[in-house]
Formats: sequence, C-alpha cells, structure tokens
Amino acid sequence: MNNKMESNKSTSSLLRKFIGIVIVSILVLSCIIFFVGYGKLKKTRELSRSIACVSNLKQIGMANIQYKEKYGSNPFNSATGIHDVLKVLNEAELLPEYALPTLKCGGLHGYDYVLVKDSDPIQPKDPSMPRAILRDPDSNAHSSLGTINVLFEDGHVESLPKSSFH
Repeated sequence: MNNKMESNKSTSSLLRKFIGIVIVSILVLSCIIFFVGYGKLKKTRELSRSIACVSNLKQIGMANIQYKEKYGSNPFNSATGIHDVLKVLNEAELLPEYALPTLKCGGLHGYDYVLVKDSDPIQPKDPSMPRAILRDPDSNAHSSLGTINVLFEDGHVESLPKSSFH
C-alpha cells in the first residue's frame, strides 16, 4: 500500500509539472502572438487613417473643382492657409459645415493639411500637368507608411514617398 501511495504521489507530481509547463508555454505563445499582432494592428490603423485622409482630400478636391466651375476662380490661389480654403468652399455651400472639423489628416483631432507652394519640389516639372495644391503635413498620422497624400488641382490624390518632399 505504501508503494501505491508513492506511485500516486510521483504521478501527481509529474502531472503538476506537465500542467505547469503547458501553462507557461501557452503564456509565452500568447505574448508572442500579441506582440506580432500588435505590430500588424498598428500598421492597419495607420493605413485606415491614410485612406481617410485620401477621402478627405478628394472631397476638398471635388469642392474645389465645383467652385472653379461656378465662380471661375481657384480658392487656393488667394488662400493663406487651409482654413481660408475651407471657409470659402463652405460659404459657397460646396462643403457641408458638419464635415469641416473632420477634414483633417487623422480625423477630428488630427493635423491640418498644408497648402503646396509653387516652389515645392513635388510640383510637376511639366506645366501641362496638374499642379499639387494640398498635402498631408510632414508629421502626418501615417508616417510609418513612408508616404504623404497629395491633392492635385484636377481632383486626383496620390500617395507620394516622403523622400520626394526634400
């Protein structure tokens, strides 16, 4: 009977060790999966912010085209900042007022867009090509993607590499 009790103790001891090893292994694997998944989640979040920025820029671009067709002038030519442009487009009833606070790179609490100057290195060399009029700020919300979204006067948006801005 003593032998049987010792055998049960050693079996339960081995079982406890085995369960302990399995639990530690599961915890280690969970940590690895979390850190790998977190990196991908961060990149996915930045990609969705970039897509939202493209959508905002396209909305501003379409309002700009409608303004030029309606009034024969470009609000970007006389603007000193993006707020001037948005105000003019809103007053012309081409951008709804409720959309104005969210028309930023990164949403409501994001960064304002930057007007592109004629001397900016991203301007096309060919004068027949549409010129760039608006872009994400240098410290944009999707900086790890390595791109900056640019709105051109014909309404199209391109994601250009950051290296083309220096």
